[in-house]
Amino acid sequence: MNNLNNSKMKNIKLLKKILYEVFLGIFGLLGHIETRIGLAIFLLIPGIAIFLSNDIKSEENPWIFYLISSLLIISSFLLFISKIKDLKKNT
Repeated sequence: MNNLNNSKMKNIKLLKKILYEVFLGIFGLLGHIETRIGLAIFLLIPGIAIFLSNDIKSEENPWIFYLISSLLIISSFLLFISKIKDLKKNT
């Protein structure tokens, strides 16, 4: 029973740390980027914007823009995953 409570507490601490990092990342966009989460959010926003833009379809080589936006989105997710693993290791 005690082991279950410790596991719940670790999960709650981890969730608090992740939310804290996300908020720092969001507010970091207004000034500067301090964390991996902030950089991930910074990369994710233009990646999605480029991928969903209608102007790209009218370009001569739209695959280049899709490639760049895909790389931005993938690197963003890799940064999110690495930070979450790092936070799990530290809790």
